[in-house]
Amino acid sequence: MNRRALLLSLSVAALAKAGEAVIEPGREGEVLALLAPYQLGREVAAGWKLWNVRIGAREIVIELTAGPNEAAQITLSERAGAAEHSASFDLRRDTNAATDALVAAIRNNDRGGFWRTPAARPAPIASHARGTAWWPVGVALAVSAAMLWVARARRRR
Repeated sequence: MNRRALLLSLSVAALAKAGEAVIEPGREGEVLALLAPYQLGREVAAGWKLWNVRIGAREIVIELTAGPNEAAQITLSERAGAAEHSASFDLRRDTNAATDALVAAIRNNDRGGFWRTPAARPAPIASHARGTAWWPVGVALAVSAAMLWVARARRRR
């Protein structure tokens, strides 16, 4: 598998609870801008490449690799008072030269205000109202079956 075709995934923010700050779909460019000047598939520090960025509704996981058995990661989540942070994110990470460089880039590029709280979703349809559009189809099938039965009964006479 060609690892240069890197995975950039985005979970649907609709999975988050109402009222929670989330990373909405379509913000991949903003997330990658936090890492500038570093780019996916390129070297960050001696031997370490920015390998993958996974974007979820509540966190961003940045993965680096220096070969098949060496990996490091940085996790960005909403500010909640961690000792290491940027303007918008708490930072959890493995410590090495590559993560040091990426954390410096994130702090430099993060202007704050990254998190957004989506508008309230409409109330779900009540369970008793679900499926009500199918009753005419059921009635039509029942009438058709009755008419077919009557027609066959008349042929037999």
